[in-house]
Amino acid sequence: RAYRLAIPPEIALFEVDTAPTQSAKRKLLLSSTSAEGGTAIQGANGNNVTYVPVDFNNENFMDRVIQEGFDAGKPAVIVWEGVIPYLNAESINSTLETVAKRCARGSVLIITFVNEIPTEAAAKDKVYGGGAILEKIAKLGEPSAFQMPIGAEVHYMESFGFHVLSHLNSSRLE
Repeated sequence: RAYRLAIPPEIALFEVDTAPTQSAKRKLLLSSTSAEGGTAIQGANGNNVTYVPVDFNNENFMDRVIQEGFDAGKPAVIVWEGVIPYLNAESINSTLETVAKRCARGSVLIITFVNEIPTEAAAKDKVYGGGAILEKIAKLGEPSAFQMPIGAEVHYMESFGFHVLSHLNSSRLE
């Protein structure tokens, strides 16, 4: 995500993901490097990115990023995108509790959820992208472990002490 945002090079970025996913991302970045040494991707320059491999189901990500130089005493923007469907509820809750308790006041969490997708074939299409999402996840060999009940997103985040500034569901994103 950091490579798609216009982030000044003096801003420290921490790419937190599983080791295999990070490896795949780094290979993609290397393959996009131009002859001049730059990447075809705007945003982070690579020199300001620290890769922090984490298994969210077995490790506390905050401990890991602090070990790598993250300053939890300063406001931060945390983008947690495309991760939650693969984690169990306990890991998600633990991560949200950690962010709420340990990040500085003024920090912002940007998060994505996958809503409950019916398992019946006829009902899958009633959820935006439902059938396609389940097929993609199955092909990756990473089954969806957590799906947010439709309409529960704001209450869920508020239960951890977050103030929801904006909630966009798929119909509002079109």
